Order: sequence, then structure tokens, then C-alpha cells
Amino acid sequence: MIFSVVSPVYNGEGILFELVNRIKSSLANFEGQYEIILVDDGSIDNSWNEIESIALGSSQIVAIKLTRNYGQNLAIRAGVDISAGDFILVMDCDLQDNPEYINLLYQKTQEGFDIVFTKRIKQKHNVVKKALSSVYYLLSSYLISGLFSERYGSMVIFNRKVANCYMLVNDHNSHYLQILNWIGFRKTHVFIEHAERFKGQSSYTLNKLIILGLNSIIAHSNRLLKFSVYSGFLLLSISFYYLFINIFSRDLENTKSNHFMLMAGIFFSSGIILLNMGIIGLYIGRTFNQTKNMPLYFVETQLNSTD
Repeated sequence: MIFSVVSPVYNGEGILFELVNRIKSSLANFEGQYEIILVDDGSIDNSWNEIESIALGSSQIVAIKLTRNYGQNLAIRAGVDISAGDFILVMDCDLQDNPEYINLLYQKTQEGFDIVFTKRIKQKHNVVKKALSSVYYLLSSYLISGLFSERYGSMVIFNRKVANCYMLVNDHNSHYLQILNWIGFRKTHVFIEHAERFKGQSSYTLNKLIILGLNSIIAHSNRLLKFSVYSGFLLLSISFYYLFINIFSRDLENTKSNHFMLMAGIFFSSGIILLNMGIIGLYIGRTFNQTKNMPLYFVETQLNSTD
């Protein structure tokens, strides 16, 4: 049996040797072969040199260098695509999810579960990221069916059967956890401690977090489009209401008030129309990108890979 660990890397300089050592320590008593797949997602620091150095010193390390920064989800996809494991575990490289939990997740799969997610007991993100996560999950809880709570972590394990299905989903914007959840199969979760980042700062800026959240919602739900219908009914209702008021009201002398209400109505209606056009445009743009059927990513260099 082969066990694969996939870790996307973006600007992980100074973390990677510790990451690999901890993973190896966790898998020391594993009965079978294992591989650690490090995917450099267009890092602009010294990450690739460190990955290359680690891979040249151990045949168990598979190194992949993507041609540019494609984002965490596609970097994970690249790692899963090249994995040979009967079980694949995905984890971030920042060590906030401790590799010591690998055995806990694997043991859970031996109970018959195809996918085992992780749920963080207490998150150690900064205030901004916590606030954005709360807003995202609050909005998405309605928009996306079967959504995770914000406490779900990035570490997850699944078997080859699930991996084969996962690799059939060729979507540039879908979140890997949402894909795994949508696929089905028997799944559960385990609770883990969330640690402070081992070194450095998260590469997710405020702008990246907002874009990631928006892409995730659009990729996994069409309920935003219903907003256009609801807002249309709302505007019609408001229009009929004020039409009724103007027809039957005897106090038509306050022209300033009427002008103010007219301008407010125009701006409100225009705002709703533009918002709806933007929402529809996002879905059309995403559909256009998908119909081009472009590759999800390109690989520049591979080390210790049989593919």
C-alpha cells in the first residue's frame, strides 16, 4: 500500500525542512510505502530551491514546480493528479495543522470512511481573517448547500476511489474541500488543535481572500441569480406602492419631498439593476472560461515522479 501526502507551497521558505521532517516522523511506523508531494505554486522566494534540495536527498519526496501561481486549489489538484497513493492526505505547508494528526485521520479511514475532514478546536488566524471567514460562512450558509462551518480545516484524507472522482472535476475556481464534500461517499471529521503559523505570514491578502470567497460561492451555487428575481419583485412592489400613494393621496403639495423620493427611487433602482448585471456577468464570465476547456495548470519541473 502507498500513502501520499500532498502539500501546496507558496512562499514557504524556512518551513519546508521542518514540514518534511515532521511528516516523516509521523509516518515512521507506517506499514507500506509513502511519498510526500510538494507543489511549488509559483513562489517568489527561495521555496523551490529548498524543495529541490529536499527532493534530491530523498526519493520519497516528489517535487512539482508549476509555471506560475495558480492558487492553492489547483496546486493541490496538481499534487493529487500525480499521486500514486491508495490514500491521499492534503495539508498546508505552514504547519498550523500538525502532521502528528496524520495517523489519527488514517485510522478513521480504517473504520470504513472514504473521506475524513478535520475540524479545528480553536482557530489561530488573525482578526481580519477571522472576521472575513465569519462573514463568508454566514453568507454562504444560505447560498451553498452542504457548506462547511468556518472551523473546518484544510487537512483532509481520502482514498483512491474518491481521488479518481475528484480528478474528473475540471473546474478552475472550485474549492477542493467543496468538491470532496459534493462528490459524496461516506465521510466524517475529527477534531484537531490549530497551531500558530511556524514561520512567516499567510500569503492570503485581504483582496485574495475576498476573491477566493466570491469564486467559491459562484463555483458552487447559482442561488445568487435568484437575487435578480427577488429584487425585481421588490422594485415592482415599491413602484406599485408609490403609484397607489400618489393616486389616492390628497397631499400632493410637498413637491420637494416628492422630488427627493423620485431621485432616491431612481438611484435605488439603478443600483439594483447594476448589481444584478454584475452578478449575471460573473456567471457568464465563469461559463465562458470553462467552455474554453483550457488546462487547469502547467508544470515546469518534476523531480522523483514516475509520470
